This record gives sequence, structure tokens and C-alpha cells, in this order.
Amino acid sequence: MIPVKEENEKNAADQAYTIWAGRTIRGVAWTYAAVAGSRVAAFASLIVLARILTPSAFGQLGFALLVITYLDALGDLGAGSALIFYRKKSEEAAQTSFRINLITGALWWCAVTALAPFAGGFFHDEMVEPLLRALAWIFPITALGNTHDALLRSNLSFGRRLVPDYARSFTKAICAVALAWQGWGVWSLVWGQLAGAAIWTLALWALMEWRPKFRAPMSLARRMLRYGCHIASINVLSTIVHHFDLLIVGRILGSAALGFYTLASRIPDVCITMLIWAVDIVAFPSFTKFQDDLVALRRAFRATLRYVSIVTLPAGLGIALTADLAVSLLYGERWLPAAPVVVGLSFAAVLRSLGSHAGNIFKATGRPDILTKIGIARAVLLVPTLIWSTRWGIPGVAAVQAAVTAASTLATLIIAGRILAIPRRAWWQELRPAVVGSVGMVLAALAVRLLAANWPPAAILFLTACAGAAGYAAVLYFNSPAIFCRIRSGIVSLVGRRAGGLTNAIE
Repeated sequence: MIPVKEENEKNAADQAYTIWAGRTIRGVAWTYAAVAGSRVAAFASLIVLARILTPSAFGQLGFALLVITYLDALGDLGAGSALIFYRKKSEEAAQTSFRINLITGALWWCAVTALAPFAGGFFHDEMVEPLLRALAWIFPITALGNTHDALLRSNLSFGRRLVPDYARSFTKAICAVALAWQGWGVWSLVWGQLAGAAIWTLALWALMEWRPKFRAPMSLARRMLRYGCHIASINVLSTIVHHFDLLIVGRILGSAALGFYTLASRIPDVCITMLIWAVDIVAFPSFTKFQDDLVALRRAFRATLRYVSIVTLPAGLGIALTADLAVSLLYGERWLPAAPVVVGLSFAAVLRSLGSHAGNIFKATGRPDILTKIGIARAVLLVPTLIWSTRWGIPGVAAVQAAVTAASTLATLIIAGRILAIPRRAWWQELRPAVVGSVGMVLAALAVRLLAANWPPAAILFLTACAGAAGYAAVLYFNSPAIFCRIRSGIVSLVGRRAGGLTNAIE
């Protein structure tokens, strides 16, 4: 018989996990809804803009946004993540975070303004300088709302984050399309970015009751910056890794090639990357709940890996199988050179999804330095291989990005597995439903493409997607019936807003 004390401890642990599971599923659902809605709005506007603007216009904006992205990786020097980590002193941490954001926002504005002429020379495009000077205002604008956003994430209030995220995306989309239609060219994209940032900050202030104080204690500042600098270094390395391909394409292959590459990346982005982002946003504060309980943390990590792979693996393979159809139908025939890039970046997105949440294990256990070391190793491998890959154009760059992502994902999972003491057989146990189901999906999709080869492209795409989804669901049902039933009950419960069913879906 199990001793009463041990049984009570087990019941308490199960109850804590059940509460965590319900809140995490709801958090992912709300965050995904925010990401999906915002990304779909942006993607819809992109489809319209692709038929108005040239590939070079998208490439010019890409040059400017690349500089913004690299500095934004430093952002608030990790103050937002530190605010989440020091949740027991949330008010003091929030006041400190806000002040750090004001300083960094002004600093990055100055840096971009100063770097603008050099960036124009680096990319051999005179439009880069004025575009950068305009986009520099994003930093002080968003600095005013970053702390409010971090507080929402710390409290797992992901439903409330829908408002500012949706407001930003729809504002960007409407502004960019309206101005492009009036002939503003690349400037329509710039003003869309600025308008979206302003609306996002205003919505956060309207939504949150928290306000900065004129005077506040700064005793946490040093500790927050020490922790946050690890996060900032991780963000910088991650940005280098995930955007260095854009830098190489723009610098070596030119603005038109960057335009093709940028729009190609949006297809796996809207289908796969937004789920990765949603899971990452929720996983860090969720995993910190079990930072002192290795068994519960391992259980949570394995469940996350299982269900993320079930979604992203078939999605990536499906995109790769229909890339040519999707590009021609969405963007138009002139964008077909982007199709091979879609294939490579889809594989890269799938591989990234399998290891991205493992990084939150390192952060939740107070070991963000591990991510820094992995990022350095990946950057060292990625930089020379991407430069070498340009001899095969943008398809070669995408293929190398996928290969390097595979290597870094494997390393991340191995280290996370050692920290959590996950046995080797458990990896296949968690990935098997997605792998076996994807085989069925690919076979069904290929059969339809062969049989309907002479049909209109829209019909082929629709039928291929339907056949692939049906094949995947059928194999998952017969191969892993328990998981299939949990997913089905989780979806039904999510639609019906019943927390108990949500919990059962991730057990």
C-alpha cells in the first residue's frame, strides 16, 4: 500500500499539474488566436501588396527592417523576461523594467539614426537611409508599452493581449494597403509599421491599470540586468541565426532577391512559426511554475513536444508539397522563383518548432547561459555556410538554413533531455504519432497531385490539402487512438470553454 503521506503528495502534485495544464492550454489558445489573427491580417495585406508593389520594394523595406530587428533583439536588455522571472516582486520589477525601457528606447533611436548612412552604403541602396531614419521611431514608441506587455505575460493574461496585438496588425495592414493603393510605394510599408506600433502601445495603456511612478526603488535593477543580459544575448544570437540569411541575401544577391526570399518566408511563418511563437510566449512563464519540481517539469516538457510536433510536422510537409501552387495563387506568377525557398524554409520551421520550447527549460531553471552557448555555436556554423550557399541562389540559402537548424535543434534537445533526465526511448514515444501520421498525409497528398495534375491550380491545392488532412487524421486515429481522442475532446472543450476538457487534452 502507498503511505498516506506519499499519496497526499502525489494528489497535490497532480492537482497542481492539472491547474497548470488548463491555464497553459488556454494561454496557448489565446496567444495563438492573437498570433493567428494578427498574422492572417498581415498575410492578407501582403497578398494584396504583392500585386501592387515590386520585389525590390519589399527588399528595400527588408534592408531597413533588418537593422531594426538586430537592435530590437537587444530591446530592453531582457528586462521584460526578468520581470517575469522575479514574479514575487512584480511591482518593483515592473517599475524598474519601465525605466530600463525608456533608456533603451532612446538609445536604440540614436543608434539607428547614426547607423542609417552606413546601412545604405552596406546594402548599396540609397533608399535605406531615409527608411531607417523613419523606422527608428519604433523604438521609443514601443518602449512605452513593453512593461505593460510583460506584466500581461507574467500573469498569463494572454486573452487580454488579443486587443493590442489585433489592433497593431489590422492598423499596419489597413495603412499599408491604403497608402500603396495611392502610389506611396515602399513608404506605405514604413508608415504601416509606425502606425501599428503606436496603436499597440496606446492599446496596452488603455487595457492595463498599472502605471509607472515618478519615484520608485531600483534595488532590483542590477539583478534584473544581470539575468536580463543573458536573455538579451540569447535574443541577439537568435536574431543573428534566424535573420542572417536575410542579411546575406540582401548584401550579396540584391534587393529583388531579398523581396522574393522575404515573401517566401511568410508562408511557413503564418502556418508554423506563429504556433512556435505562441508556445514560446506561454511556455516560459508556465515552466517557471515547476522550476523546483523536476518530475512535473519533465512531464510538462514531454507533453509540449508531443502536441507541438503533431501540428507542425504535417503542416511543414504539406506546405513543401504545395509550395508552387501556393505561391502562384497567392502572390501571382511573377513570384514563382520564391517556391523553392518556401520548401526549404518550411523544413527549417518544423525543425525549429521541435526544439524551441526546450530553450524555455533552460530559462525556467535559471540556466539561460546554455542557450547563449548553443547560439554561439550555431552562429559560427551558420555564417560561413550561408555565404557559401549563395552560389546556388536563394534556394541554396534556404536549404542551408534548414540543415543548420536541424543540427542546433538536435543539440538543444539532447541537453534538455539530460537536464530533465528523459530516457532515450521517450523521444520516439513522443514523436511517433506525428511521424507516422505525416507519412500517411504525404502519401494521400501525392496521390491527389498525380491524379489531378491537369486540373486548375486552385482545385489541386484544395483537394491536396483535404486529402492530406484526411490521411493524417486517419493514420493518427488508428495508430494513436488515445491521443486522437484527447485532441478531439480538447478542441471540443476549447470551443465550449470547458477547462476540464482542456486539461485532459494535454495529459
